[in-house]
Amino acid sequence: MRIWAVFLAMVLLCAVATGTSLFSWNSLRIEKESSANLSKRLAASEQVVEGLSQQLSESQEAMADLSLKVGEAHEASATLSQELAESQQAVAGLSEELSESQEAVANLSERLAESQQAVAKGTEQAKAYAALLENYQQLVRSYQEQALKANLTVNTTPTSPASKSAWLIAPAVVAEYGPFQVQYRGIPTNLSLEMIPGKGRVLVSTRPVMGEVFQDTAVLAKETAEQLSGMSLAGYDLIFSISSPVEIPAVDGPSAGAAMCLLVVSLAQGRSLEPGIALTGTISSDGTIGAIGGLVEKAQAAKDAGMTVFAVPEENSQLTIYKVEKVTIGRRVYDTLVPVQVSAEEYIETNVGIQVELVKDIVDLLRLATTQEG
Repeated sequence: MRIWAVFLAMVLLCAVATGTSLFSWNSLRIEKESSANLSKRLAASEQVVEGLSQQLSESQEAMADLSLKVGEAHEASATLSQELAESQQAVAGLSEELSESQEAVANLSERLAESQQAVAKGTEQAKAYAALLENYQQLVRSYQEQALKANLTVNTTPTSPASKSAWLIAPAVVAEYGPFQVQYRGIPTNLSLEMIPGKGRVLVSTRPVMGEVFQDTAVLAKETAEQLSGMSLAGYDLIFSISSPVEIPAVDGPSAGAAMCLLVVSLAQGRSLEPGIALTGTISSDGTIGAIGGLVEKAQAAKDAGMTVFAVPEENSQLTIYKVEKVTIGRRVYDTLVPVQVSAEEYIETNVGIQVELVKDIVDLLRLATTQEG
């Protein structure tokens, strides 16, 4: 019994041992299978991790590329912003230049309008002078007819049977024509008068050729001198002559009228002319001395002739000169001429260097240019 019990116990022990071994082997097998599965999973996880790492690396590279592109985009944006700012500044500059150009154009338009007004005024004055000249010519012809009638009916004894003569400088202006412009130059002409016993005629030299206005002015000067001096010159012939250091093709115009009248009165009243005095100006029937043109050129001619005093009409007290002013249009600067009114006396004395005396009429001129002989 005991043997069987022992045997049974041993069998049980073996069974238990076998069962334990089988369990252990099964557990080991399971663990090996689990380990193999885990290894597979681990390998798969490692592959996944490796794939993820590769993807992460690619993502990082993509991120780096994106960061680089973002940086370039920022730089491009900054450049565009700078260019935009510069463009805005350029637009502002162009706007300012456009505004300045518009102001310059407005100024030029205003000056053009002023110039047009001045031209219109000059045209009106020219028409007025033409009408006045025509009246003078009619008056002179009337005086000539009256003098002719008087010579036919009245035998007037001259103030003196002796011949007399006198001369003075009466500057003229000649035009010199160039290829693109006309320049005006003063000529120191010598105006002389011979008063000889005759029939009251007024004669003018024909070398150079004298124009009709010049001849009419000579007659008017004689008639005015008679009226102012109270003397009849019907027993004298008056011969006016002009000479010049340069050749003059022709002489015309009324600007020597005051000088002619001065010569006639000085000889009729026995007055001596002061040396060194030149003069210019028209003459009217009441003895008023009128304005002339080319004042600066005539002043220069008088100075060149050695004269020290230049007598000019009081009506020429103001002189129009043209000053150069710079006008900016856009980025360019242009020179333009602007008319300016100045004192003729101050301007000529400063720029020409000859003393200027303003005279209103023949009375003023006689007081300035003559001395009474005893």
